[in-house]
Amino acid sequence: MTTRNPHPEAARASPGVLRVRSLRRRLIVTALVWVIIAVPIGGFALAFAFRDVVSDNFDERLTATLLLLMGSVEAGPDGTVMVARPPTDQRFQQIYSGWYWVITQRGLRLHSRSTWDLPLDPHPRAVSGTPRLRSMRDALGNDLRVAEQTVTIPGAHTPVTFVAAGDLDELHEEVRRFNRLLWSSLLALAVGLILAVVMQVTIGLRPLRRVAEDVERVRAGRKQLLDTAGLHEIDKLVTQVNTLIEQDRRLVERARVNAADLAHSLKTPLAVLRSSFHDDDNERLEQVHSIQRILERQLARAASTGPRHSVTTDVREVAEALGTGMRKLHAGRDLDITIEVPADVRFAGDSEDLEEMLGNLLDNACKWARSRVYLSAGRAGQTIIIEVADDGPGMTDAQAATASERGRRFDESTEGSGLGLAIVNDLTSIYDGTLELGRSAWRGTQVTLVLPAG
Repeated sequence: MTTRNPHPEAARASPGVLRVRSLRRRLIVTALVWVIIAVPIGGFALAFAFRDVVSDNFDERLTATLLLLMGSVEAGPDGTVMVARPPTDQRFQQIYSGWYWVITQRGLRLHSRSTWDLPLDPHPRAVSGTPRLRSMRDALGNDLRVAEQTVTIPGAHTPVTFVAAGDLDELHEEVRRFNRLLWSSLLALAVGLILAVVMQVTIGLRPLRRVAEDVERVRAGRKQLLDTAGLHEIDKLVTQVNTLIEQDRRLVERARVNAADLAHSLKTPLAVLRSSFHDDDNERLEQVHSIQRILERQLARAASTGPRHSVTTDVREVAEALGTGMRKLHAGRDLDITIEVPADVRFAGDSEDLEEMLGNLLDNACKWARSRVYLSAGRAGQTIIIEVADDGPGMTDAQAATASERGRRFDESTEGSGLGLAIVNDLTSIYDGTLELGRSAWRGTQVTLVLPAG
């Protein structure tokens, strides 16, 4: 039979506890979500804004080119226009450069060298004071942005239509270059923000982690109170926790004192009550024994505090003292009681609790042993393993499963109250230990006790 009270480390490894969210993870995930949302939104907003600005600038350049073209023409004596001062931009001299200009007047068509034989006919409209902008695709498959306007020229017999066209590939390339720079910069910014958040959260939560470690040390009995962190918000928490620790310590001490006082005050009345009954008054005597068993178990449990600050116990010293006592107590049976405990094995708890546990186990072993009782102990990591074995009749699996129940006895002819293993079980659970019953190498009973190491 195994009686288990999971250690906090084991509880932390359970599936249910793994679902508990950590504050550090929550802060990092929240920041990560906001970065993932904010960076793309900001990137798209900047990209669209840049595209609008570049498009507006492109249209303004075309409009300026159109106005420059209007100012470069003059009307001849016959009322037709001619280019007196052609635009000096070299792109208008390179054939199919993507930048073109065309001037049309009824039956007359003037164009830049870059236009060559490219059909780039305007769409004449009524005379207007502002140019009209549109997009089109030329015969070469290039996307063009076109600005055109029909105006009247002094000395010209008919309105003149001016057209200026620019290659949109330049606009698109400029936008692509900006987007590459933008998204690489935003990616670097996002990585930097995430690293900064992780560093900030890690550094910011470090005082809380130290407080948690101090709480674990207090729980394990290696520390009495929490240390202040030097931070106002954390120190307020530390102060309140230390107050609770002190209050809990006072309550426990008072409970132990009250338990001891109760034990002493009840011994005499119970002894008097037991002596007042005749030997044949079995029912009343059994009730008195039942009261005594209940009191012994509850008082043993109340008197234990579990792990406390800087309290450790030498296991070999306690075991050898108990072995000496058991040899005297069972001297008439000539039992071979062997104690083998290394000198470095220490129990993280009160010596009274260890004496209570080992005393009950040794007493039970001696009562049931035929000739041999063996106690050994050793350290395994942060725990100590104590084994008590005898060469008695042993237990069946069903008996082992119920052996630590309160008042359970399997042989009424054997002296005892049936509380030994129950008390050991209760004290073991207080120290987050385990109690296991099985068969010894001599076919008797073996009890294995796992407790925290000092």
